[in-house]
Amino acid sequence: MRKIIIICLVLAISSILSGKELGILSDILKPQLLEVKNEKLFIIEGAEVYIYSAKDLKLLKKFGKKGEGPGELQVLPFLSNIIFVYPEYLFVQGLNKIIYYTHEGKLIREMKKNPNIMKMIPLGKKFVGVASKIIPGKNREFQAVCIYNEALNEEKELFRREIFPSSQKLLMIPRSMNFTVYNNNIFLEKSEKGLIVIEVFDADGNAINKIEKKVEPIKVTDYYKELSIEDLKADNLVRLEMKQFGGWEQYKKMLNMQWPDFLPEIKDILVSENKIYLQTYKEKNNKVEYLIMDTDGKNQKFVFLPKVKEPSFINRMAGKGTRFFDIENNKFYYLYEDDENEEWIVHLEEI
Repeated sequence: MRKIIIICLVLAISSILSGKELGILSDILKPQLLEVKNEKLFIIEGAEVYIYSAKDLKLLKKFGKKGEGPGELQVLPFLSNIIFVYPEYLFVQGLNKIIYYTHEGKLIREMKKNPNIMKMIPLGKKFVGVASKIIPGKNREFQAVCIYNEALNEEKELFRREIFPSSQKLLMIPRSMNFTVYNNNIFLEKSEKGLIVIEVFDADGNAINKIEKKVEPIKVTDYYKELSIEDLKADNLVRLEMKQFGGWEQYKKMLNMQWPDFLPEIKDILVSENKIYLQTYKEKNNKVEYLIMDTDGKNQKFVFLPKVKEPSFINRMAGKGTRFFDIENNKFYYLYEDDENEEWIVHLEEI
């Protein structure tokens, strides 16, 4: 009987983890983001950046410091910092500043930014970012994807979406502001019910392409509601607020949770090596569906890749764009959290 139980456990774990195990990140306790470039893993944890060799997980470099001085970043327990990797520099973003580092961790320069801009990506000499805004006098909040000039002043708004109908309501499964930059073009996801929409803009905000694909919408069932509620309860900020309110039953009374009829079409977007990767909400055998296509929208195909731990509820709501996976050279790298041993394991699966 014991042998049968062990075999079942092994089969259960193998159904969760697929692909090749690269090893354990022995230096990492709570990673917040994974980026892969040139067979190197870039991981941010708080204010610290870790660079590993993807081949043997050897720690190549570690730098960054918590604080408010030059080259330092604020660390909040409920919001992640972000890193983007470029050949000439590393672009690290905190709550109220962005920092340029060399790949060796040497400070190049830093700039203050508006804390309301949650995610910002270089766009040549400009930037594109998502900011939270309030409609004056109407107590309604929305998020907007905007282009910013070299001084980080808003230059042009590309798209806006309401996030909170009012301060008394919480949209439990909102449509995230999914966008990225590739070859100095902005790829912005603007899907609506049953229709995937990717609009492409140049660095000046001129629309240059629009990709559309019809899909079957997925209804928000009790299953998805329960998942969303458990996800909310696990968020660090929510856990703190729950404690102050005396527990979940008291806390949820102030939320007035609002549910959409259907799930969003797209959960995340990546563009790598002339391919667009769109993560959907569709799951099968503990894997998640991705729609893959060329950057012009051609050669579309669906594939299923490993289901990966998601960023916290608040990070997703804020549009931080953090993730625990990345794609390079048709390889899907992802982090798996071994709760029992309190370890993070790197896995690789060929696409």
